[in-house]
Amino acid sequence: MTSRDTSSFPRYEADEAPETRVALGLGVQSAILAITPIALFPIVLARSTGASDASSDWAVFAMLVISGLATIVLAYRFGPIGSGMLMVPYPSPTAIPFCILAFQQGGPTTLAALIVVYGILQILLSIRLAFLRRIVTPAISGAILILLLVSLVPVLFQNLGEVSGDGPAYSGPVCIFVTFAVMVGLLIRGSNNWRVWASVIGIAAGSIAAVATGIYDFGPVERASAIGLPQEGWPGFSPTLGASFFSLLPVFLFLSVIGVLQGNSIILATQKLSWRRAGAMDYRRVQGATLGAGLANVLAGLAAVMPLTISPRGVAFAQQTGCASRQIGVITGILLIVVAFFPKAWSLLLGIPAPVVAIYVLVLVGPLIVEGMKLIIQDAPDYRVSLVIGTAIVVGLGLQSGLISLPVGEVWEAILQKALTSGGAVLVLLTFYAEFRRQQRQRIRLNLHMDELPKLNEFMRQFSSRQGWSTQMTTRLQAVAEETMQILIESRVSNGIGERNRLVVDVTRSGQTAELEFKSGAGSEENVEDQMALLSQTMPVGAESEVPDMEILIEREASLRLLRHFASSVNHKQYFDVEIITARVLPPTG
Repeated sequence: MTSRDTSSFPRYEADEAPETRVALGLGVQSAILAITPIALFPIVLARSTGASDASSDWAVFAMLVISGLATIVLAYRFGPIGSGMLMVPYPSPTAIPFCILAFQQGGPTTLAALIVVYGILQILLSIRLAFLRRIVTPAISGAILILLLVSLVPVLFQNLGEVSGDGPAYSGPVCIFVTFAVMVGLLIRGSNNWRVWASVIGIAAGSIAAVATGIYDFGPVERASAIGLPQEGWPGFSPTLGASFFSLLPVFLFLSVIGVLQGNSIILATQKLSWRRAGAMDYRRVQGATLGAGLANVLAGLAAVMPLTISPRGVAFAQQTGCASRQIGVITGILLIVVAFFPKAWSLLLGIPAPVVAIYVLVLVGPLIVEGMKLIIQDAPDYRVSLVIGTAIVVGLGLQSGLISLPVGEVWEAILQKALTSGGAVLVLLTFYAEFRRQQRQRIRLNLHMDELPKLNEFMRQFSSRQGWSTQMTTRLQAVAEETMQILIESRVSNGIGERNRLVVDVTRSGQTAELEFKSGAGSEENVEDQMALLSQTMPVGAESEVPDMEILIEREASLRLLRHFASSVNHKQYFDVEIITARVLPPTG
């Protein structure tokens, strides 16, 4: 169970709308900062594959439009799609080398088909996200976030030394110093109003220094038209399912799974920063966001451009500005779509030197390492989980360094030499291995009705007896099982859902601790973790008469208090199709 302390951060929660002037200012800033990577990565891909200028223009146009639409969709919740939070999807830098390979081996039609399959798998994983519940936890997500940043940092440091143009040798270091000094100075010493614009001011200062030293590239601006959309460049969607497609299909499926895990990590971190009161993680928001990202990737495949991934930009933006309002996401998405029709506008940002962009990203993502650590600590992992996380990070760091040469093909070697993909693979494999190797797992299936309680109690008694546990431990197990079943039933009755679900109960032994998992169909919006955190709050005098059914409320509170007493920890995960309550039970002391 996590702390539910209330703080003054963020200034604007996800569901709050800033004043119009503030919202427009923040939306413009967010869009400006998003345009550069969204436009830059497709150009890198196009240039690497020898594509024409028309293809490059189409790729940038399509990526801006698709990213804008995805940002708007993620900011709302259209049924199961969307998260209701500020998130900006970017082109996936991890996928660039494999997109280049697919383009070279099979052309744009093969690449388009692979990305469509990439998106479809993300949609399927999003729908069945509960299957990945052992992996999509705050602790594992924190590790994925750290691995993502470990993969990113070497690329950024490499870009710090890439200086184009005829400027003097000191031009790169000067631009780096100016950008870093202005951004960090405003973020540390500036007021809230100045911190909001720290990133834009830092990039502007670095660009001015680049112009002064002669390394700013005005070429993209000179070549771009003032307004309009590409008349050609889209190759059409006629998927070629030849040998190249099937040889690269496993790679893109693997990248799709890693993309889902990366997105989940960022979504959980975004949730943590989007509300002042810390509460239980809502995995329906995670499902909605990954589902929206999957649909965006299907659209990207149809447009024959590279896949997108949920970026950490929203988390960093909320940290810097104190604003997590989803309204900023809507404004950002609209501006991205509008800017797509003005090539002069987005090409102006492409002239910014690589060192300026790299130092901006370094300052932006640096604090996210701490957010990853917070997610791990918040989940209070046991030794088994700590061992899995530590091993994955160490393996990712080791392979990222390139000190080990693996006896695999060129494609898989490129995958495994990235900390995110290699460490992520180790994380997934070890987690599944640890789960499948857990001993003494037993299961019972019941109807979610109190008439089934005797069967559940007998099941708990037999399990405890087989473990050689005491009568007191048996009583604890039965008490936790009874109160959890009672809570699930009461939440459905009070919300008019009824007792029509099936209940699956798994019991697992870990040392002297028992873990009880209760899985049933989707229930109400109420979360048991949040309800238990509110038990200490007293009801105002006279409020009892305003409660429709005080008897049900009292019974539910009694069940929550008993559950909190007998269980050492309780975790409640809610998905669109299922909800899962996990309780750990320790043996009585003495």
